[in-house]
Amino acid sequence: MSDLEELLGQHIKLSGLPSPSREYRFHPRRRWRFDFAWLRYKVAVEIDGGIYNRGRHVRGSGFERDAEKRNAAVIAGWRVLHFTPRHVKSGSAVQAIEYLIRKIGPRPDRGSVMNRKKQFEESRAKQDAGGIVRLDKAVICIDCNCITETERNCRVCGSASVLSLATILDRKAVA
Repeated sequence: MSDLEELLGQHIKLSGLPSPSREYRFHPRRRWRFDFAWLRYKVAVEIDGGIYNRGRHVRGSGFERDAEKRNAAVIAGWRVLHFTPRHVKSGSAVQAIEYLIRKIGPRPDRGSVMNRKKQFEESRAKQDAGGIVRLDKAVICIDCNCITETERNCRVCGSASVLSLATILDRKAVA
């Protein structure tokens, strides 16, 4: 972890923001990582150092790889903030992070459980007769809102925050 990442980590802690994951691997197949990530909000931070001494982020091939990573993150639904050393040192980086997380609110809108059940059933209707995800084994990822069949981590974002769809629907029926 770089000195700038340590400094931003201290700013985040002092600001009272929720603790982010560090070096979070956001892509299921690539080894791309965010410097900081708030999974609950799908907000990520990248610190781009070496911009004045022709570091990796500003050279041709490095810039192209960074663009590929940025595009994959956006396609996956992430909001990625990029900061330079000056942003981190001045405190403007942590201010932007605070603003974005407050703007999103206490929790991103994920829709009701019944809406997710309806979406799941509609997607099942489009699948072949064998189906890919069985309703009794389906889980909802709290972080990326996908529905998949897994026991541990989400197959899309890698989060361990998954809930059994059957359990949720049983609770809803009792209430």
